Amino acid sequence: MTNKRNSIIFNETGVKNNKFYNLKVILRKSKSFLKEVLSPKINDFYSTLNFLKFRFKVSKKKIKKFKNLHQNETIFLVGAGPSLNNENLDLLNDKIVIAYNFSYQALTNIKPKKFYSCVSGARINPGETIDRSLFDASFRFPGAKEDEHLNLNAIKEDDIILPVPFKFFLYKFKDGGTGFSFDISKEFRHNGGSTGILSCVQIAKYMGSKRIVLLGTDFDCSDKNITHHHDVKFRKTTHWDDDLVKWYQLKKPEIFESLKKLKKILNDNEIEFINASSNTSEKILPKMKLEEIC
Repeated sequence: MTNKRNSIIFNETGVKNNKFYNLKVILRKSKSFLKEVLSPKINDFYSTLNFLKFRFKVSKKKIKKFKNLHQNETIFLVGAGPSLNNENLDLLNDKIVIAYNFSYQALTNIKPKKFYSCVSGARINPGETIDRSLFDASFRFPGAKEDEHLNLNAIKEDDIILPVPFKFFLYKFKDGGTGFSFDISKEFRHNGGSTGILSCVQIAKYMGSKRIVLLGTDFDCSDKNITHHHDVKFRKTTHWDDDLVKWYQLKKPEIFESLKKLKKILNDNEIEFINASSNTSEKILPKMKLEEIC
């Protein structure tokens, strides 16, 4: 009873303290919106085309099949960071795995309990060649249009297309697409951090996971010649592929801020959020070795 009462007081106080702040945010966003609308650019046209290509392929019925499918289970979100070279990946046998982008190539000898693919942004076009039969389901969500023009052939009939809001495509609206959606059948939000694997946390939450583990998500790069697991092969699609050291130096503050936000959201919903990636330079999340988790 005491906890509930304290929660109500906190919420009421928060509303009172945030009224002026919310007004400032509305004014700032309105000013930004008007500025951009009155100065359209050719990229806005391309981003709208990309949005329409995806939006008309969204099936809420497909997405809803995954609601609480893995209630109270652990889900591993696997990136393709070079730290995977040092992991005993056999420990992922009989586990629930979401392989982000081309990280699945490092897991060819693994037999997960459930194996999902999620590809986003600049990797969607080269992702056309990924064999969907390897997975129980394949999720796709686009990045901002600055990556490249999205190829319709890269979207397969069985892909689960996630409903990213239009404002995310107009990437110049910095607040437009970030956030967290508890119902990804209605809207799938970008979590910021300029790395789509953090957005995959919403998928794991929607599936009912009570413990979400990051693996191979190094969020750091000390050698631009060693940026991915040695078995990972994919066509380079962005200018940053040639210097990921510089990219991480630029993006780390944003990534870490996104991790803090995600940690709070998940903690508030009594979901463990663990980092098992040995090369990650930050200490925001609880860190455990894969052996300890499995």
